[in-house]
Amino acid sequence: MNVPRPTRIGAIARRDLVQELRGRRGWVFGAVTAVLLIPAATLRIDIPRAEDWPIRPVSVTGEVPQGVADLSNVYPTAGPAQIAFRRDADGSLVARTQTVPKEIRAVLDGDTPQVKVTLLDHEMPSPGRSLLFALISASVLTGAVSESIGGERSRRTLQALLSAAITRGEVILGKWLAWAGYGGGVALLAALLAILLGRVEAGWWLLPLPTVAAGTVALAIYLSRHAKDVVGGATVSLRYLPAVLAGTGMVAWYFGDTHPLFGASLPIGGALLAAGNTWPGPATALVATASTLSFSAVALALAARSLEQPPETPASWTKHAWEAFLVAAVAGLSWWAPLIAPMLWGVAGNPVITETLPRGPGVVAGATALLLMSVVRAGRAETPWQDLGLTRPPPKTWLLAAVVGVAIAFTAAVSGMVPLPNTALLSAARIRLAAGLQPLWVGVPGFLLCITAQELLYRGWLLRMVGPALATLVFVLVHGPLDPIRALLVGGSLAAITVAAKGSVLPALLARLVWAAAGTMTFSYAPGTSLVVGVILLGALWVYARTMRAEGPPPS
Repeated sequence: MNVPRPTRIGAIARRDLVQELRGRRGWVFGAVTAVLLIPAATLRIDIPRAEDWPIRPVSVTGEVPQGVADLSNVYPTAGPAQIAFRRDADGSLVARTQTVPKEIRAVLDGDTPQVKVTLLDHEMPSPGRSLLFALISASVLTGAVSESIGGERSRRTLQALLSAAITRGEVILGKWLAWAGYGGGVALLAALLAILLGRVEAGWWLLPLPTVAAGTVALAIYLSRHAKDVVGGATVSLRYLPAVLAGTGMVAWYFGDTHPLFGASLPIGGALLAAGNTWPGPATALVATASTLSFSAVALALAARSLEQPPETPASWTKHAWEAFLVAAVAGLSWWAPLIAPMLWGVAGNPVITETLPRGPGVVAGATALLLMSVVRAGRAETPWQDLGLTRPPPKTWLLAAVVGVAIAFTAAVSGMVPLPNTALLSAARIRLAAGLQPLWVGVPGFLLCITAQELLYRGWLLRMVGPALATLVFVLVHGPLDPIRALLVGGSLAAITVAAKGSVLPALLARLVWAAAGTMTFSYAPGTSLVVGVILLGALWVYARTMRAEGPPPS
């Protein structure tokens, strides 16, 4: 095993920095970094609190005080509202809301400073300005990282490096050290300037601050390891890095509302939010730093291992990912438009109409659209029945499907493990999506139409086209974005049955029927117990599916 040599890693890092920062190009690069970071560190930013904003149209419901009802831009409603008033058992007034505008607060407080309203909801924590230091320092590195490997290949100097008694690991580590050090260094300088000017206070957020650039650079090096020139490297970096920074940051922010350590454990995104002092304290800073550095180590190790090997699967994986994205977009639009879109009427000021809308026609319309997608696909296939998974499965999978249907019914309590922000819109959307996942309540014909459409689409031709992992991901995004843990257990289990059945969707359909029948019973299990049942089921199914798949091709 070759141990990386620090002197050679440092030489590679200095070489990369000198090559990129010399001459006019270096001045431009440094100037752009300074122009973006200095204002973020020095300008005074006064953001008013939500309760200090001017009052805007607010819907209220329940036992609304007369003084509040008399205010302009306040209208009572019988359905879901932004502020719901009620009386506690002791007679005190309680408002369920995220914020109380200052005009309403003044009416409720009266002439005394005593607050008569209890806020039951909490606001999700917001990051501070130091998040900008991490975000900007990582964003400006796109061009430099694309030049790092793609430029070496276009100049034909990468082979010379590898033949000069320098290992692939040392090359990768040197390039990572150059740009992770640059990004982390300028972020820390901006933070120091802001601390000296009194714009921010020093804290544990300084620890994960430089790791955002470190994780971003490691991911960029891995993604561009096969780039043949600067253009290829820049294309990959510009396509994925902004999405990774924004996406992981939003996911970490969302899960951090459940528990800060949960959000901090997400690589890159957790460090980005921790750098913004979103969750004060040493624990989140340490977890965010460790998770992002661990991710960086894995990405760099994979990049070093395949640096000069020809790409084996990126082209097919990219194609499959693009096909899965298109199906997710069309299926999501087809399913959400009739099922969830009418709820926007409530946001527009008609909550009563939204409450009276039946869900059944929306489920049937969405299922019909999904079924049409499969029918169109089958019409273009040479073997439509096999393409849709309507083939004869191995006999032993029928009993397995029945057992899986009962086990899935036991996982219902897992839905409570992903708390949502307590808004009427998200709660109603979650209920409608859950109803569409197992819609026995719409009647037998509608139920059969719905589960048939879903199985033909996700476990039928989509699984054959992009594989079980991406097919399950699309299923979760379309049918369980607000309940991802249970949707993953359900989708993964049904995909495993289909793989074990050699591509036949018939056992998965049986599992859906058994699930519906077992779901009429009451299973009073805690969310943790349900999660254990689901994880054990999923793991056992995939072990069994791999065994069955090794036995031979699916029957025709």
